[in-house]
Amino acid sequence: TAELSRAVDRLKSEAENRRQTQSALEREASLLLGLMDAMPDHIYFKDREGRYLRINNAKAFRSGLASPAEAVGKTDYDYFPKDHADKATAEERRVMETGEPLLRQENRLVWPDGRVTWSSATKVPLRNQAGEIVGTLGISHDVTAHHQLAETLQLERDRLRTLIDNLP
Repeated sequence: TAELSRAVDRLKSEAENRRQTQSALEREASLLLGLMDAMPDHIYFKDREGRYLRINNAKAFRSGLASPAEAVGKTDYDYFPKDHADKATAEERRVMETGEPLLRQENRLVWPDGRVTWSSATKVPLRNQAGEIVGTLGISHDVTAHHQLAETLQLERDRLRTLIDNLP
C-alpha cells in the first residue's frame, strides 16, 4: 500500500504540473491573440510552402475575408497578382534559407479592387521548439499616407521650381 500511495502522489503531482502548464499555455495564447487582435498592422504566420497558418483580424479585413480562419491553407497567390506573390514568395524563401530577417522592406501593393497601397514589411524565420525553421512570420505596416505625402511634396517642389525658373 505504501508503493501505491507513492504512485498516487506522483500522479497527483504530475496532474498538478500538467494543469499549471496548461494554464500557462492558455495565458500565453490569450496574450498572443490579444496582441494580434489589437494591432492595426497585418500579422501572419506561414509554413515552409507559403501557406497561411494564422493571420490577424486586420489582415483578414484588408484581404476581404469575414474571419482570419478563411486564410488558413491559402497563399499569397490567392490574394495578390502573380508578380507580387512571386516577389513575396522569393523573399520568404530567402529568409527561410538564410535564417536572416528581412526588415522594413517597402512594397507597392495593387489590391484586387484596384487600390494602390504601400507597406513596410518585416519577415523573420518561424522556428519550432527545436530551433528548426518551419516557416515565416511577417508584419506589414501600412505606409500609404507617407508615400502620398511624399508625392504631394514632390509636386509642390516641382511647381515651385517651375515658378522660380520662369520668374523674370
